[in-house]
Amino acid sequence: MKETIKKTSVAFAALALSAGLFAGITASAQAAGSCRLVANAWISGSTAEFQGGRLNCSNNSYTHVLAKRDVSLSPDQVFWDQAIPTGQGLRSGSVAGTRGHRYYTETYSATGAKMQSARVGF
Repeated sequence: MKETIKKTSVAFAALALSAGLFAGITASAQAAGSCRLVANAWISGSTAEFQGGRLNCSNNSYTHVLAKRDVSLSPDQVFWDQAIPTGQGLRSGSVAGTRGHRYYTETYSATGAKMQSARVGF
């Protein structure tokens, strides 16, 4: 009797573990395909590169991508503001960089979500 209980317990534990692993894999796949904002900035030679947008979203919420220069003690300078009326996709652009300045991308959507990239500088 004890041997049957032990075998049943081991089988149940193995089943619970495999179900938990499967649930974790499913959650990871869903997270990878979930709605998200994108905001990237990087330096390429003497140019500041910007990329932003909104991906994998079920609704078409109006989205803006802004290329900005970080200005201390003042409103940041906006180089361009590209609209994405359908709320899906990416927009990219670049500006000539200046030594001592820091640049970043800001993406926001009509849902209220907002994301900024890290600041990059020369």
